[in-house]
Amino acid sequence: MIDRGRTALSRKELSRPVRLALSDGLLAEGRTFLDYGCGRGGDVRQLLRLGFDADGWDPAHPSGEKREAAVVNLGYVVNVIEDPAERRAAIQDAWRLTKEVLVVAARLDTDHRELSGTPLGDGVLTRIGTFQKYFTQDELVRWLRDSIDEQPLAVVPGVFYLFRDKARREAFAASNFRSRVTPFSLSKSIALYRENKAALTTLADFFDEHGRLPATGELAAAETLEEAFGSVRRAFTFLRTATGPERWDLVRRIRSADL
Repeated sequence: MIDRGRTALSRKELSRPVRLALSDGLLAEGRTFLDYGCGRGGDVRQLLRLGFDADGWDPAHPSGEKREAAVVNLGYVVNVIEDPAERRAAIQDAWRLTKEVLVVAARLDTDHRELSGTPLGDGVLTRIGTFQKYFTQDELVRWLRDSIDEQPLAVVPGVFYLFRDKARREAFAASNFRSRVTPFSLSKSIALYRENKAALTTLADFFDEHGRLPATGELAAAETLEEAFGSVRRAFTFLRTATGPERWDLVRRIRSADL
């Protein structure tokens, strides 16, 4: 018997996909939010504390009811469903409830290269009786596209946005980097970004997680950033200028509230 309820984490801070949706401006005042498969409800509690109209539903834990919402989060749910048909039905149901944007997060094979347990279907039955299916990034893209016939927009590895309005999707994708580069030469800035994208992404992920810049020895990509920008702080200044200060100010505020 698969015990899906045991996979739910007790969160005291916002999960990564919800933090991203907030910092990207998808979840804003006046927009409703549904956490589909909310587990123990940590994201919902944090959003309510921040003043959002948030609700959650989970079949394995006491929760609210399914309802349509502007933003629906399907965070790390598809990893724990052992039946492929039920897995597909879950994302289709979440999409049915989505008015504007569906946020989907799934664990990738790079998260756990060696997961101990017994092979079961396309995943693993763990020693504690839970199921885990790890995707590759490309596999996840194909699965999302095939399941709901929409083109997902990758935000970071393992996290995707699916927009109801295709024009809004294209506008978001275009503004995510290119249109916000103002103090620099556009061509030079894009080249610098592309050359150091992996290291800048690592820095962004660290800031999303901690709400601050890394101390010495905390960031593996620090040396790369120092060579390209002169220092980690200058690299962050580049990133902040290129993507707009609002995102990073909001992350800092959320992390301060967590503390």
